[in-house]
Amino acid sequence: MPNGLLGRKTGIRYVMPLIAWGGFIFSILPLLPFDFWMLALADHFRMHYVLLASLALIFSLWLKQFRYVFGIFFIAGLNLYVMSPWDWARPSLKHKHDGFSVPTLSLIWLNVHSDNEAKQEVIDYLLDKNADLILLSEVNDQWIQSMEVLNKRWPYQILHPQEDNFGMAVFSRFEFDSHARLKLEAFEVPAVEMILRFRDGKTLAVFAVHPVPPIGKNYTQSRDNYLANLSRHLHGQKKPCIVIGDFNATPWHPPVRRLLNQNQLMYALPGSSMFPSTWPSALPGIGIPIDLCLVDRSIRLLDHQVGPRVGSDHRPLELQFTLE
Repeated sequence: MPNGLLGRKTGIRYVMPLIAWGGFIFSILPLLPFDFWMLALADHFRMHYVLLASLALIFSLWLKQFRYVFGIFFIAGLNLYVMSPWDWARPSLKHKHDGFSVPTLSLIWLNVHSDNEAKQEVIDYLLDKNADLILLSEVNDQWIQSMEVLNKRWPYQILHPQEDNFGMAVFSRFEFDSHARLKLEAFEVPAVEMILRFRDGKTLAVFAVHPVPPIGKNYTQSRDNYLANLSRHLHGQKKPCIVIGDFNATPWHPPVRRLLNQNQLMYALPGSSMFPSTWPSALPGIGIPIDLCLVDRSIRLLDHQVGPRVGSDHRPLELQFTLE
């Protein structure tokens, strides 16, 4: 065996225990009843643990170190199990052109990133997609001025700019029956509730959300309180309902899973892959899905994709759906 190849195999042989034990520890710790925010962060990277387990399996077979195989399968299986126990709403392609008389809506969600200098790129993207409803977060006064060009095409608007990365803006072709700014926790981080009315009289409740990122104990608790209070607000919602936004959490994370279970909502699964990442946009293959769309069972999903990079650190969500 060439010395170079022997050296690489020896190096990998030493790394294998680190991969196995690291994968095991970071997979298990978030499931333990410890109230420590850094452990909770590890829960968001379960896709990465599955990928590492797959690479470790290849190396184990190559090195004939079969004692690691059981542990590798355990790590992969545990993470796949944690990521999967909720209802998924998949795009129903066969219904795209079957002549529905019920309202059909196209929607875009995007965290524009308050410091994004590519404002014209974002505006060109929105004009090109021409969605019926546009929901934007991290909108400040400068963004509002830049987006005045959208006013003619989308005459109904909800504008709540803020300079702290938590402003929101909504542009709609449909009239609002009502709309409200919800305060769901102690920080000045709003959610926007809107009731859309269609031409046939049907209505739809849409909630745009953006809790704080879980950096530090206080922010982690704030995000969890935000989602818990949102769940209580949604309880008993009679109208067809969509909850969409930058959750700063993955769909399998416990606060999101409780929101799904307590309100009989489904995670709207993008059609491009199982968990396409939305953040950070510069790492589309190895990021995490924290921009999420949750729908109730009266929503029929026709199409759902993660959009392109448009200068923001998030990628947009593009949806098309109809009401049952």
